[in-house]
Amino acid sequence: MRHVIRAGVRIALLGILAAGCGGGAATKDAGGGGGVGGTTGRGGTTGVGGTTGVGGTTGVAGTTGVAGTTGVAGTTGVGGTTGVAGTTGVAGTTGVGGTTGRGGTTGVGGTTGVAGTTGTAGTGGGMSLRDRFPPTRPATITVNGRITKIDNACVIVGTAGGCLAQNTPPCSPGSPAENVSLDLTIDAQDNITVEAPYQTMCAQDYFCAISGPNCPIPTSYPVPLMNQRYLYNPRSTDQCRRESNGTAIQVEHLVDVTVGANAATLTIHQQCHTRMRNDGTTPTSFVNDSRDWTTVLTF
Repeated sequence: MRHVIRAGVRIALLGILAAGCGGGAATKDAGGGGGVGGTTGRGGTTGVGGTTGVGGTTGVAGTTGVAGTTGVAGTTGVGGTTGVAGTTGVAGTTGVGGTTGRGGTTGVGGTTGVAGTTGTAGTGGGMSLRDRFPPTRPATITVNGRITKIDNACVIVGTAGGCLAQNTPPCSPGSPAENVSLDLTIDAQDNITVEAPYQTMCAQDYFCAISGPNCPIPTSYPVPLMNQRYLYNPRSTDQCRRESNGTAIQVEHLVDVTVGANAATLTIHQQCHTRMRNDGTTPTSFVNDSRDWTTVLTF
């Protein structure tokens, strides 16, 4: 403000001085000069701007609340003891099963229950074939039975004129049933054999002498016996079990021996099959000789 007032006073004084100088009379030859213009007063200085007010401090942020602690998990209950296993019952026909052990109570864990002992095995609930023999070993018993037959018996005889059928037709079906008594033997190791029923064409003396060495035809069968197959060559003198070129035709012998329930029966199933040449036909033909016997022994 002081600077502005001073400038104004200066300007006023200069104006007065200028007026004084211009106040004399003008000369005859020239017009009076114009008064000197006063100097332009200096502009006042710009006032200093006020200082910017200091900003307020930002408030301190509040602290985050402390998280609550997680609750402690409950402890798992101690396992109960395993119940003692029941003993297995003594076997009968099929052994009686033991009772099931009672379950342990829940609570403090205990030791595992002792396993029950296995029950004594039963005898199978019925009589075995060995029970049919006396207690001494070895032993032999004789048992009665009956044979039923399904045969196709062919009678072909070798002659000077070749192998000729003795009947017309050369084969006849069927054979009558018959009764039989067979021996069963048990050895010291309890192995059992049964006497083989004599079956024509599959009998030992039919192909080789009963007392001859290395004769393959059995006179007894082991018990049991399943799907047994024997093959026999004909005697060298047998010219009718031959192909036209002289090749021997073997005899097939099939045997099964089975024991019935409670060893009440024993069944022997025998089959014999072969072919024979018939030179009495033109051209030469062949016939199929078969014997199918089922022997049932009853104790």
